[in-house]
Amino acid sequence: MAREWSGFDRIDHPRFAKLFRRFRSSRPIPLVEHLPEKIRMFRGQDVGDAFGLAWTTDRAVAEGFAQGHRGIVHDDPYVYEITVPKEEVAFACDDRGEAEIVLLSITPAMVRQTIENAA
Repeated sequence: MAREWSGFDRIDHPRFAKLFRRFRSSRPIPLVEHLPEKIRMFRGQDVGDAFGLAWTTDRAVAEGFAQGHRGIVHDDPYVYEITVPKEEVAFACDDRGEAEIVLLSITPAMVRQTIENAA
């Protein structure tokens, strides 16, 4: 999954979160062992969109995604911030220089934190 992730676009985040819940117990340790215990990350998107699983540790990357990417242009761009424990991380990848962190799921608590940080 981690090897192929960078080639995905327009991801069905709820479906992947469901699959990742199964993945949690068998996740290879090298995919997350290099990460700090708590990770500050950002997500750039349209303010009205649902939160996805892919975030970045690089605010500049998130700012670029907030404007749009690969033919997608956002009407109301915004950068959200969140801090999560590494246990919530499915894997990290930097294939495209995006310092990407992919979460196992987006919980209601994470969404609340993200919105509170935006206030």
